[in-house]
Amino acid sequence: MQGFPPLSTRQLKPTRVISAMLLLLMLILLSPLPLIVVSSILLVHGIASAFRRSKCRRLEAGDFPGVPSDKFEEWRRLELKSIDILLWTQWGLVAISAIFAIFVLRPLLRSGEYYAGLFLFGAYVLFYPAYLVLLLVGLMISASCGSEAKSLKKSLGIEWPGKG
Repeated sequence: MQGFPPLSTRQLKPTRVISAMLLLLMLILLSPLPLIVVSSILLVHGIASAFRRSKCRRLEAGDFPGVPSDKFEEWRRLELKSIDILLWTQWGLVAISAIFAIFVLRPLLRSGEYYAGLFLFGAYVLFYPAYLVLLLVGLMISASCGSEAKSLKKSLGIEWPGKG
């Protein structure tokens, strides 16, 4: 029984290796997979945020007797604002991704024509940066409101979600 043939002794040129790696990276980034993964993560986290929002809405100043009601309402308003911005960002991007997939990707992939590939490349080149900018801006605005709520929560001594 013979083993595998010996590996080729021919050396790969570094430029070919780098070119192949860049091509592979471009194919991965331009495939729908990263979009599907990010959208799935946003959807799941959005569901968790929606539950957190409903819990926050049900809280009342009487649940925290040592906290003045006006300060409690200010904290709750900031917390809800932060969660709302996060939800609009997350579910908005999921909706935009779905619309993009249904109305742009699907017809292009079904057409099979040459220009469709070029148009698809252009659509991705425009879509991904816009998607990332919207995601980052939404997360930064939500984090800003959330940090205000967190500092107010800490100064008031609010422990939420409640322990026990």
